[in-house]
Amino acid sequence: DYTYVAPEISLKELRPREQARFDELASRLEEQLYALRRCADEALRRLEDLTFLEGKARARRRVIDRGLADAKFALYEQLSVLEELADEPRRREIRILRTHAERPELWALRVEPLAVAEELHDKIFARYRSAVVTSATLALGDRGDYIAHRIGYPVDDPERALPLARLSAPWDSERLAVNLLVDDLPPIRQSEARAEAMAALVADTAKALGGRTLVLFCAAARMARTAELARPLLAKAGLTLLEQERDGWVRDLLRQMRRDEGTVLFGLQSFWTGVDIAGPALSCVIVERLPFASQKRPVVAARMALEGEGFRGFEYYLLPSALLDLRQGAGRLLRRGDDRGIILLCHEQLSEKAYAERVAEALPGGEGEHVPAAEVGGAVSRACRTLGIETPASCQDDGDEAVSEE
Repeated sequence: DYTYVAPEISLKELRPREQARFDELASRLEEQLYALRRCADEALRRLEDLTFLEGKARARRRVIDRGLADAKFALYEQLSVLEELADEPRRREIRILRTHAERPELWALRVEPLAVAEELHDKIFARYRSAVVTSATLALGDRGDYIAHRIGYPVDDPERALPLARLSAPWDSERLAVNLLVDDLPPIRQSEARAEAMAALVADTAKALGGRTLVLFCAAARMARTAELARPLLAKAGLTLLEQERDGWVRDLLRQMRRDEGTVLFGLQSFWTGVDIAGPALSCVIVERLPFASQKRPVVAARMALEGEGFRGFEYYLLPSALLDLRQGAGRLLRRGDDRGIILLCHEQLSEKAYAERVAEALPGGEGEHVPAAEVGGAVSRACRTLGIETPASCQDDGDEAVSEE
């Protein structure tokens, strides 16, 4: 599992020499995969001959059997990709090659669909009388136009529109969360100034809360530089900074954050979904920027092109996709009915964007308050008082009052 840091390119963009080298690599890989599949077949055949195993040996045999079967299935999947590459590309798919910037012998090949509507129709909607599609983030606002469009339902024909049943959360999100919107940070192209401002903002927030903060990043380089600058600021306040990849695996970082409330956790895409930190260990989620997919990625550019020219690619693909990801990330905050906290979204000049209102609708706390970056600490403290969240300052105030009463 390598980290590929070079840009992705479509196979259509390969030059003749690159194409020849790629064909040679693909041929060698196919031979190796077939050899591995023969080994898996032989191992499974030999396991079938072990009929007299008992006790622990029999349990181990089941584990080995299942592992080999999984490996064999994975090999079949890899071979099917290579067989697909021998055919002409289908109309709505893209073939992407990723290479390592420093080690050219490492490469990865991916076949991705640009649209899934036709395949879903053929395999599900046309075959069954009814289908129920569920998710916590299918709809934006009160409408499901984006998901309907992606799976092939017309959004402008009421008679054929996708029926949408929207079930509200079992708690009042607007009462349990406060949204703070910061739009005066330096733009991301000013990388050092942005990292410095972001580090100061994180430190001010975490000091006001005594830790209990998850910061979601869209780019590994920005996360690493911000962490480098924020770490000494947080250490002075007695707070711990955990950085994904640098300080441990996802599971270990989550365990440590649940155990120690004086923690600030920096995470990338794997922390935007599926992460559950219920209770007082998490009181604030900071989103460093709206998670727009990079248009330099071939699959993103191709999907935008499918929507047509001009603004349509942004309006019908890039923006709703980012808003759904934002909802997923912000959803890390409220995991049960007694959770409370703050969503702090940073995006340069957000208040001036035509989609600012749609961004606010995607957040759990309703309409947000625009706050200058320099005043974030005070805004977080006020939000905590509104929500009834204890902070180091409030605990100190309670202690002072108790002394004066005595």
